[in-house]
Amino acid sequence: MLSFYKVIQNALDMLSMRDQIAYLYGGDGSICTEAYWRKWIAKYPNRIPEAEQEKIHDFTIGKRVYDCSQLVITCCGAPDMTSKRIIDMCNPVTEDLAAGVEGSILWKPGHVGIDIGYGYAIDIPCEGQTVRIRPISSGGWKKSGQLWTYVNYMNARAFDPNRR
Repeated sequence: MLSFYKVIQNALDMLSMRDQIAYLYGGDGSICTEAYWRKWIAKYPNRIPEAEQEKIHDFTIGKRVYDCSQLVITCCGAPDMTSKRIIDMCNPVTEDLAAGVEGSILWKPGHVGIDIGYGYAIDIPCEGQTVRIRPISSGGWKKSGQLWTYVNYMNARAFDPNRR
């Protein structure tokens, strides 16, 4: 079981390596080679419009590829699962994002990220993108939950804008 501090550190490490990471639906952390790309296009032929495939290909080749779920489970030391399964495994879960604590999972339909504290989240959004940090308030998140099966949240705190 990882501490919430380690989950946040793992997410920040991913952010620091963003030049080496690309989003690819179903990505598993592998390096995207030409063979990987061809196999991926064959598996998901309609995922990227044909007009954008060359641009996404050029952005993705040679980078480690993750989708949002894989990024989160990698940071949390959890096994492979979908974004819906991740939030379903969380307890407690709240729709009051201000009540979420550091290291919590942030969720909206089809997407997950990690609350890194101080009102910010790290996630990876879609093809042609990489890991990013942004205010939680700008993410459209619907729920926040604690993945206690894999993360120890003892002493984790909710964001308090008045805390210095």
